[in-house]
Amino acid sequence: MRAKHSFSHSLFLVLGEGGKYRLRSEFSEVDPICMVSLARRICEQLARRSFRCFTTTSCAQLSRQGINNAGIYGMGKRQVTADGLELTMATNHFGHFLLTNLLLGRLKESGRSRIINVSSLGHAFAPKFDLNDLAISKNYNPTNAYSTSKLCNLLFTRELADKLAGTDVTVNSLHPGLVQTEIFDSMNFSFGTLITNIMLAVASKDAVSGAQTNIHLAVSEEVEGVTGKYFVDCKETPTRGGKVRKDLATGLWEASVKAVELKKDEIHY
Repeated sequence: MRAKHSFSHSLFLVLGEGGKYRLRSEFSEVDPICMVSLARRICEQLARRSFRCFTTTSCAQLSRQGINNAGIYGMGKRQVTADGLELTMATNHFGHFLLTNLLLGRLKESGRSRIINVSSLGHAFAPKFDLNDLAISKNYNPTNAYSTSKLCNLLFTRELADKLAGTDVTVNSLHPGLVQTEIFDSMNFSFGTLITNIMLAVASKDAVSGAQTNIHLAVSEEVEGVTGKYFVDCKETPTRGGKVRKDLATGLWEASVKAVELKKDEIHY
């Protein structure tokens, strides 16, 4: 059985080291495992301008591992951000896309670096992917919003790996397993949520176990140089449903560039 990784490594770098230290100064008693929840709340609220301000002030303190782990489940009622993006997609995909691109130049300058995108087995349940409706304005429901955003994590990983080919920066994605976190707090009561709560009660991982694949991809020598792959329980695993196609990955990238208004001087690939 694989030994559990230590939390002595700088794991939760969703917002970079500078952002993490500011959180710790405000929440001095918060365990590092909880940093993901705090980062999630920030990603829900940050507009594009705030992301850019953040990277300008904290980029110098960036480590060589970046873990995009902020996430929410679909809201019971469709909501949009100040930038006009559907909230689930903004938090789970567009925020990661923008932040990664803004920090990419620094990561490349730092030498061997790793980007980790936390996806979910839920990608397999995504409806037919519509590049013309990333705002999920048609037939919205929470499950579709969540599963679509998790598919986007995989498509983003595939395209970014292709764009970074030949560099010292790798990017991989993962399914952490069924972990009892605050991501389920936004779920409205339904038969589906009843089943989910039962599964959480009998089969979920604790936070430490759920973080193992994150840490494995961030620090393990076993994955040095590995890129564009999907991992479950620290093992490379095929994605489900045949949906992680190159044409969709390229199309999503182009649509995301427009959605977050990525500028020419912010392109580092």
